[in-house]
Amino acid sequence: MNQQNAHNKQQLFAAISCQNMQSVKKILNKVESTLVTELLNEVLLQVDHANFVWFLEEYAGKERYQEAVADVSVVMSQQLIKSGFKAGSDFSLHPDGRLFMSKQANKYLVNNFPKKEDYTVISVVSNEQPRSMQILEKTLGVPFFDNLSKLAGNRLATIDNATASIYVLWLMQGISSRHPKIEKDFCDWLMFDVCGERLSDLASVEIEGIEFNGSVVFEDLLRALGETNVSIIKETDLSIEHLRLLDQVWTGENMRVSELIALLEQDTEEIDK
Repeated sequence: MNQQNAHNKQQLFAAISCQNMQSVKKILNKVESTLVTELLNEVLLQVDHANFVWFLEEYAGKERYQEAVADVSVVMSQQLIKSGFKAGSDFSLHPDGRLFMSKQANKYLVNNFPKKEDYTVISVVSNEQPRSMQILEKTLGVPFFDNLSKLAGNRLATIDNATASIYVLWLMQGISSRHPKIEKDFCDWLMFDVCGERLSDLASVEIEGIEFNGSVVFEDLLRALGETNVSIIKETDLSIEHLRLLDQVWTGENMRVSELIALLEQDTEEIDK
């Protein structure tokens, strides 16, 4: 019996990972009705977030899934408010119902949120990285946002609020301009996951007249993209190869990185002549 259960888990995991609902239903139909929930709970804890969400939307229906996420997010929001956390600075509700939280708020909920069966699976979804960002990471072929979270967190820990505020704005504007489709998700993630409890201070600090070396942003982006042993002290330290990498995720306010690459390549060709 245990061997059959293990076989069913393996097959179900593969079917969900391939997003094949026909195979999923075929497997579940073979399982005793009293064991379906137990089987699903065990398998869903193992699949990645994108396939997890796909399954719930397809199996329960997208509308019911979104309603469940929204309901749980509201309950968690109320719990946070009662515990002294502030909406807009410690947590924020996404228009699609997901809840974005600072690390401190997330830690509080992990330790204090009631472990009711109706909430356990859905609450995992509400705290995961947004789907749009996962798609971009898959395209880039590296865990870009996970890397950036660590690098930006380390950077922010070493600089004052004014400099940190400009650093965050450079990331926010540059990446959002390069990838407009992820703008809302990315900005929320950056504010609540990376800035966390410093968000209020960074949002209210005066930054006019502050000198800022944007090279630190380029250095962190390159490292998040998988470059090692990179040190960007000034913009002239950026090679064409560096710029090609940056062009995958970031663009300047007045000129796209790709346009700068074209100019540099043109200069190189003229020098070679």
